Amino acid sequence: MSAPEKLPRPNLVVISTRSLTKSYFHDIMVTFAGAFALISLYQTLVNGDTVKREAGDAGRTLEPWTFPPFPLGVVRAEGWLLDELQTMTEGLAGHEHEFYLYVTNSTWILGPDNGHEYSSLNEGFPYWFNGIVPLAYLTNNAKLKSFLLESLDKVLYIAKGTDGWIGPEEAGNRAFWGRMPFLLGMTQLAEAEGDTTEYEIVEALSRFMWLMNDMLHNGGEGLATCPPDVECSWGQARVADLILTVQWLLENNANEQNTTKLWENMDLLYNWTSIKWETWYQDELYQEVVKDPTSDNPNYPFLHGVNVGQGLKSPAVVWRFTGNEDLVGLAYKAVDWTLNWHGSATGAILGDEILRDQAPYSGSELCTIVETTYSLAYLYHALGHVMYADYAELAIYNNFPAMMTPHYWSHQYISQANQPWARFEKAEQSDPHVFTTTHKGAATTFGLEPQYPCCTVNHPQGLPKFVSNSWGTVPADTNKTHLGLAHLLLGPSSVTFQGITVNCSTKYPFELQLNYTITFPTYNTGTTELWLSVRIPGWYESNTSSIEASPSLNQNYSIARNETTGLTTVKIPFTPGMAPVTVNFTIGTGIRLVERPNDTLAVFYGPLLFSLDLGQQNTSTYPHAWMWPDSNEITGLPFPQARDWYMESINPWAVAIDPRADIVWAGDDLVRKPLQRPAWDYQKEEDGPYIMVAGCEIAWDLYLNRTPGLPPALNNRTCIGGSAKQYRMVPYGRAKLHMSELPYVNLTAQGAA
Repeated sequence: MSAPEKLPRPNLVVISTRSLTKSYFHDIMVTFAGAFALISLYQTLVNGDTVKREAGDAGRTLEPWTFPPFPLGVVRAEGWLLDELQTMTEGLAGHEHEFYLYVTNSTWILGPDNGHEYSSLNEGFPYWFNGIVPLAYLTNNAKLKSFLLESLDKVLYIAKGTDGWIGPEEAGNRAFWGRMPFLLGMTQLAEAEGDTTEYEIVEALSRFMWLMNDMLHNGGEGLATCPPDVECSWGQARVADLILTVQWLLENNANEQNTTKLWENMDLLYNWTSIKWETWYQDELYQEVVKDPTSDNPNYPFLHGVNVGQGLKSPAVVWRFTGNEDLVGLAYKAVDWTLNWHGSATGAILGDEILRDQAPYSGSELCTIVETTYSLAYLYHALGHVMYADYAELAIYNNFPAMMTPHYWSHQYISQANQPWARFEKAEQSDPHVFTTTHKGAATTFGLEPQYPCCTVNHPQGLPKFVSNSWGTVPADTNKTHLGLAHLLLGPSSVTFQGITVNCSTKYPFELQLNYTITFPTYNTGTTELWLSVRIPGWYESNTSSIEASPSLNQNYSIARNETTGLTTVKIPFTPGMAPVTVNFTIGTGIRLVERPNDTLAVFYGPLLFSLDLGQQNTSTYPHAWMWPDSNEITGLPFPQARDWYMESINPWAVAIDPRADIVWAGDDLVRKPLQRPAWDYQKEEDGPYIMVAGCEIAWDLYLNRTPGLPPALNNRTCIGGSAKQYRMVPYGRAKLHMSELPYVNLTAQGAA
């Protein structure tokens, strides 16, 4: 699928409870959090590396969101999603501040002379802070919220005694990257707390923005020029994350004096950045196969997996302040190319840590998964194309849980689409390596800090940010008599806005029925109609999808899905104090076989990828330090749940399947049972949906004698033993060991059927 030069702005297809109609909204213009005020569009030109606009031009406005997001705290997790978030607070993420060196003893808390960091980037505590803020407030965890406010006070107290810098670094030794995730955490905390905390955060951010302006005017200090021990490319490749904070201030708390400075800062940040993602996604430069997947490659910043995941949102972030409409199409191209040429069936960007190709032994970093998910959610809110949301669900409902132990105490650094074991396998430095940079042997094991600590502190943002971005608003009509709410990222959740509460009860993605209960205010809000929009994913089947409402209001419903946004909208008239209304969506689908490279197939049902059920035999030890994974174990930690885990499969992994044979979905009855908790634990047969496929074992060589390599060529696949068997497949997220890109054979032709 190739990207159009420019994508059309979304049209929203609407079902009325009075009559079936279509309403089209071109150039949706809505201010933050659904203020429903029209904003004038502006045009700007981008020429080379320079934004052709005088900094601080009067009359500049940010391009509007397609689906304005809600502040943290408006959207709530429900059902099994709330259970999972609570399990995270009971796991590693919720306890790092009590024992993990790079959080509890960070330089951000103890100062540069007493704290500890795993690198000169000083990113450990900011990463954790950025993810733990939404986790704490979505679960209403008083202990975590108290620590966050106390730690914020410490950081801001230090900032007040300086020139406005936020962080432990002294003047002359500063770079912006480590601030970016911390500032994103600050803006979320301001939304969730409001009042005094919001005032203190805005005051601190304003002082920082003035200092940043001075630094950028000083030769791009902190971005283009960095301290000797800090590589500037990290901040430049991820500068969109800093621009997000600037835009948050513009949309929420900027006075006239600050507004001019904030616009100038965005221009300066963009102009001082030499790593511009719009230059990478061009035919003459983009690499479908990376022939030199090393840090010596001059394009290395564009090839680092985490950079790519964060960079996907960059075109949309830049579009919002430049108005360059070409970036809308480029954002689509960036996602399409990245996941077509460097993506796995799981929705992961394959970079271990550097992109190369789509070999099934290539890995994806956990940090890349959570950053990619957030970027895709942002893109859907900003630009409105359903592809972004479909991919976001693919990553968070497949690759993310597969890389976590069920109780969230241990995680992988790298996962592979085909991975029948999680072993410590250290190779000599001179030996060839499976991965491009992660050579310590522990990358695919589950542990406290396997390979490198960044994913230990960064993984908490994945699921909470997915939930907090799962709803948005849609525009009101010119008379402002209706309220538009959109369920964008599907799962059990609720939203309360302008007196209306919509609660979605569902086991999605394990089952595909979404049940909405809408309660209405008892007072007059000036609104007389709710437009409830629900995203219908691209994999749905129209003939088995349906909508039912109670009371029916004498209307027959059907799915009328907009091809761009994926939304179907139901109009519900209401009066103050009206009885609750229920609307039930059934998203029909069937088993899908998706072609993968090397004549392999991936098996899907809805948003769930399925893996061979390999079984697993687990052993564990006390944790090992990331620097010395083969050294002595770390004992004496206050939480014995923190352990390193090693897993071996007990069922055959070298299996080819026959897509011509019957593929049986065994899920309709099982998904009606209560979900197990935790939801992503390895499942027994009676615990959830599974698929049965026919296949046989084949000879399949290992790559570097360590991990499954490329499957044998199509004409060289011979069933061992000459007979077919039935193989069980389970949701990929529950299969901590997995084979998901499977070669196919013709069992009948081999006489094995």
